[in-house]
Amino acid sequence: MTPIDRRHVSYLGDYCGHCNPAGDQADSCVRLSTLVEPDGVTWDGDRRVTCEYVCDHCGHRWMRSDLWSAEQAGFDQKGAA
Repeated sequence: MTPIDRRHVSYLGDYCGHCNPAGDQADSCVRLSTLVEPDGVTWDGDRRVTCEYVCDHCGHRWMRSDLWSAEQAGFDQKGAA
């Protein structure tokens, strides 16, 4: 098991596609109200992590593995094979 620095998890947010279809192109009030922190972060030892999200407003669930690197998530890649 690889340790994770939990201080990074709050920076792995994504916008709910149901509440904010414009994503990062929406105005700042919409972006702030639809930004969701991950409920789960999975790392398989490669360069990317998979984040699981659940919107607090509408309950929409989704997963993304194209947003955040293992380093950004706080995983130590030195021990990775």
